[in-house]
Amino acid sequence: MALREAIAAELGIQTEELGCASHPIKIDDKPTRAIRVFDLRSGGYTTQAAERLNDASLWQRVITRLDSCNCAHACQRCLLSFDTRFEAERLDRHAALAWINSTWLAGLALPAELAVLGPQSQAEITTLQEAVERAMSRDDSAKTIAVYLPAPAADWDLAIARRLRHQLQNWVAADHQVQLHLLESTFAALPSDQKDWLAKLAFNGIEICLHKAMPDLGMLGLNITLQGPQGSLAWASDNANLSAPGRTWDLAAAGVRIVRGTLPVLPAERVLNAPDLMLPTRPGLVKVEISDQLDGSLDGFARRFWENLRHDAGSLLDDALTGKDPITELIYSDRYVCSPLVVNLLVNVIHELGRHSDGDFAIRIQGRQYQKDDNRSPWQCWHDWRTSQERDEAIRQALEYCGFEGEVLSLPSLPHYRQLQLQLRSGRQLTVQLDQGLSYWEAERSEKSYLLRFDFAARQLGEEIMERIQCKVVATGDECTQIFIYVT
Repeated sequence: MALREAIAAELGIQTEELGCASHPIKIDDKPTRAIRVFDLRSGGYTTQAAERLNDASLWQRVITRLDSCNCAHACQRCLLSFDTRFEAERLDRHAALAWINSTWLAGLALPAELAVLGPQSQAEITTLQEAVERAMSRDDSAKTIAVYLPAPAADWDLAIARRLRHQLQNWVAADHQVQLHLLESTFAALPSDQKDWLAKLAFNGIEICLHKAMPDLGMLGLNITLQGPQGSLAWASDNANLSAPGRTWDLAAAGVRIVRGTLPVLPAERVLNAPDLMLPTRPGLVKVEISDQLDGSLDGFARRFWENLRHDAGSLLDDALTGKDPITELIYSDRYVCSPLVVNLLVNVIHELGRHSDGDFAIRIQGRQYQKDDNRSPWQCWHDWRTSQERDEAIRQALEYCGFEGEVLSLPSLPHYRQLQLQLRSGRQLTVQLDQGLSYWEAERSEKSYLLRFDFAARQLGEEIMERIQCKVVATGDECTQIFIYVT
């Protein structure tokens, strides 16, 4: 009740515009209660109040209201109002003050080592996604949104950073100026496929800004700045996944420490446009764009894959696929072959290639070492194995089930590109580079759930991977993937 009164006073509205309640919840399996203050009409007041819940002034209003009364437990000066007048026996301002008091308020103060964004630094109580969207929605003006990615080039993988790319494009579509900030040293070390992705972003109106150095914020990293007519805001967090574009970049991630404040404008050393990022085309390179052409049954994916590439690549694949220039060795490198579904796609692609090519060839599959922190047991075909060791053994068994022998390696580090290299008897090497890898295709989620179940503990894991998964596969999202084919 006191919090509702304080919020109403902060926003300059009538208390009757707001409702309040308390309901039981569990945090870390321990029972507690959540306090809810909500709009009774369509005013959107609680949205405005959300960012003030860490303001000391708001809670000082609560404490003052509870402490400045002389009643025994509740009266109209502290806790009673028209809608709480029948709750007098249940309300006790002294019990509230035993919890919310000056000592409690002092504990809300941001530790000095986290006050990295100026004297107005405050802890955010929502996800970074909610915090940024809330600040952007204060008015209808166009704003400048800057995303900071200070990680070294080795950590970058824009091809699978779908959340990042979609977020940037959504802001551009809303007529905001969007910037991507990175280090000069990172840009210089980026491989060509990553620069190609930056060129695509720049072509769609996103500024690529380079810096010699990024602000050192100690325990936190700078993530987002927002500039508009009403001033500027900055957010920093301890979420290391936000420092580099990749699969785990996610503004909506929970369980991280986020601080909001202000920073001086950080001028870029250079701003790159699309023409600055366009790379010279490799002679003889063929680029194939695929969206939904390969959607369909899982069993027929590999056939559709090679038929589509052969059609679009002209004669580039003919010698290898007809056996005229037989394949002697196949090497596939991909950080993200981690689920049974993607292993099925990969082994079927290899099997279909072997069916066309004349003769046997050596096989080497290279992935990256990993161990997931999540202790939940995977149970669907698109869930990842918990460790790279489990994944490697599964790939070996799937290859053996299809009649292949192959070397499966997990390396401490692996280039982020997803590449199929075919060594031919003539000495030539045919390279098929998939910018988003085979994980671009996913199980159609409208399938019945039992069709997506997978027994990760199966005794015959190869058979489980190659025979038991029965689903349709579809392209991820509404964007194309690109496949580059060339011979050296």
